[in-house]
Amino acid sequence: MIIVGPEYLIAGRKFALSPIERLDAESSIRGSLIQVVGGLILVAGLYFTATGFRLTREGISLIDIREPSSRSDMRTLMCV
Repeated sequence: MIIVGPEYLIAGRKFALSPIERLDAESSIRGSLIQVVGGLILVAGLYFTATGFRLTREGISLIDIREPSSRSDMRTLMCV
């Protein structure tokens, strides 16, 4: 997408570009696409970090989330 996408977008123009202008436009589009992908990765990382931080503050372990039934079964057996 980052390699072929800019070429496709530039080829669809109604006016002709010189080779230097075409390469500049493709480079600019590639740079923008890379920044968008990087931003999405950053937002995803922030989301998962915030979720982990919230769970840690609440005292919930990821093990408790993955296996709630076995954990509650163990508590029931220990109380009886």
